[in-house]
Amino acid sequence: MTAYGYILGFALFLVLAPVVFAFISLDGNDDTLARSFADQTASVGGQQLPASKLEVIYRPPTMQERYGCNASWICRTTDGAYLLAMAQGEVKRGVMVVTWTWRQLTEQRARRAMVNDQQAYRAAFHD
Repeated sequence: MTAYGYILGFALFLVLAPVVFAFISLDGNDDTLARSFADQTASVGGQQLPASKLEVIYRPPTMQERYGCNASWICRTTDGAYLLAMAQGEVKRGVMVVTWTWRQLTEQRARRAMVNDQQAYRAAFHD
């Protein structure tokens, strides 16, 4: 192989490496989401509540995209309030960066969101 071949191979590696590492990081996005979730604080009824105090009652499969992911988890507080935790992950420089958005739900809306997963529904609501 000539010197130009080595240079071309190295240049291709430099161009393709970030893309490959981005795809590799997507494989572990559930772990990344879980770690990111644990660091969050949700506002519930005007009070700040650490995510570690929430029970995640429904965690459907994460939607994976080429350079990121989206997830929606339904959570319950210790006093029975329901929250929708929406995560948007974006790969930046080979690292997944996750942003969380929180919405309060009624029990009826939480139940409706889980109706197609009977096993999770029964586990969450004991019905």
